[in-house]
Amino acid sequence: MSKGSLYHHFPNGKEELLIAYLDSLNDAITIDIEGIFNENPTTEEATSAMIEGAMMHSLTQKAIHPLRVVSRELLKIIKANK
Repeated sequence: MSKGSLYHHFPNGKEELLIAYLDSLNDAITIDIEGIFNENPTTEEATSAMIEGAMMHSLTQKAIHPLRVVSRELLKIIKANK
């Protein structure tokens, strides 16, 4: 898609595009969180599942990020305590 085609759908520019992206991201996150809470009977289990999911996501990212290192170690601790 060309830049011109993209901005055809967002005539007010980058800010409008960013807002649409953030709205979409918010919807996706809300759906994920609702699913986690529907699958886990307690708030503690749901929260743990969200944290574990976030850590697993950080491990799949190609960029080296301090969260990857922390996530690896926390996952080892979580698995050892299950």
